[in-house]
Amino acid sequence: MSYYFRVYVDARTKNLLDSYTYKYNTPLKVGALVKVSFNRRTLHGIVGEEIKKPPTTTYKIATIKKVLSANPLIDRSAIEFCRWMSHHYGAPLGPTIFNILPKLTALPTNPPSISWHKQEGEKPTLYIAPLSKRLNYYSQLINNTPHGQTILLMPTYRLVDFALTYFAEVMGAENVLELSDRLGVLKTRRNLSWIKHGKIKLIIGTRKTIFAPAPLLRRVIIDSPTNFGYYNEQTPNYRADDIALALNRRFGTKLVLGDAIPNVEYYSFITSGKVLVRSGAKNEKKATLIWQQNKLAKSLSYTSKNLRAIITPYANHDSIKELLDGQETGSLSSTTNLDIPKIRPYTLLATKKILDFPDLWFDEILISDADKWLSLPSHDASYDFITLVWRLWQQAREQIVIQSERSIPLIEKLLSQRPTLTYSTFYKTRHTFKLPPVTYEIKLVGKSLEKIKQLLPAQLAVVVENNAITAYFPRTMWPPKNIEELYRQCEKIKVNPPS
Repeated sequence: MSYYFRVYVDARTKNLLDSYTYKYNTPLKVGALVKVSFNRRTLHGIVGEEIKKPPTTTYKIATIKKVLSANPLIDRSAIEFCRWMSHHYGAPLGPTIFNILPKLTALPTNPPSISWHKQEGEKPTLYIAPLSKRLNYYSQLINNTPHGQTILLMPTYRLVDFALTYFAEVMGAENVLELSDRLGVLKTRRNLSWIKHGKIKLIIGTRKTIFAPAPLLRRVIIDSPTNFGYYNEQTPNYRADDIALALNRRFGTKLVLGDAIPNVEYYSFITSGKVLVRSGAKNEKKATLIWQQNKLAKSLSYTSKNLRAIITPYANHDSIKELLDGQETGSLSSTTNLDIPKIRPYTLLATKKILDFPDLWFDEILISDADKWLSLPSHDASYDFITLVWRLWQQAREQIVIQSERSIPLIEKLLSQRPTLTYSTFYKTRHTFKLPPVTYEIKLVGKSLEKIKQLLPAQLAVVVENNAITAYFPRTMWPPKNIEELYRQCEKIKVNPPS
């Protein structure tokens, strides 16, 4: 006797159906892992519903080659959730299911099943505070859930290691473990087994850990939910906080989000009542906001602390190193890791990449060239600058210095308010906000300077010298519409930072 089943195949092909029909000589449970033949290949599949009535087809129905795990890896509710993900993110159902499963090579003999059960629902909570206060708040929530499991997501592996160390000291190492793709086969197999038997209270990892097969799951905590590390670049292209919000809506899974300050999306969630907000970031900061209307060299007189950070809108820090006159410094760009020596005094030179290190504390932070931050060619330049200041403000022990060569009274007013009120004011005024006048110095080198000069707008200030043209573009005019023609005529175009 043959039994017929829908099977979700892990096939990365176009025009893939949700499921395919296969037969087997014994009954199988929904969620069992099998091997099937598909388009002359042998692929993995997950067994779906049994088809009670044998289908009538003109082709021969293939037989399941092998049952790899008769125990379900995923239950019906999770398969239906994957169906929602498939429709929401425009991805085939089969690959979506296999994307959320643990490593198949690391499955224990009796693997745990991914399942979500209905709970007494409550609205998600956004806790606004520095990282140290957020971790303390998370530990209180976990201790208040003695008979359940909690999943904690961190945006980077570096912060995963930081959280593992912190919670191992607070809760005991026997109650905390990591579940992520960087673990080896044996360690993943052991951790899955411990999670299944309820020996672990806290599961820490990156974005995929949101799908951890925790049978006693009571709460999901996502730290810094707006961090780009929560975006999955493979199919389906989900966002971890988006998945957590969907789990909260469909199953009532408790959700806590922690961040230094909400972004545009979460601010709209707060104002619409979709997300409750709690604030641990009261106006008790030792930091002091200072605006300098002069050169960076004079502002550096404030930075005389043991451990300080200088944040710039550009990655080239050579000019600042000269001003520091041989003091011990280090640089953090988008391609380097952070390694602060114990030598003091020490100055870290960084760009906005510093936001990936919320666990660091500095005696003093200097944000240089505030007017240039606000003149960057981005519609959200002012929003990004406010976010940068508020996040770094919480990481400064004594004071934060903002250096600007132009007076920007509106930003000064906004930064003197609480974060939530800052955003409320900002969104009311963003359409009338005018950036300070900024000019780009463009140096154009080519053989035919006359042709190049004809391509430039007539109202520009232009200087011709040393077989090159230096043009001064207002922020609103760079790049020009004929930029491609300019590049064809020029051997070299150098864009100097705005001044």
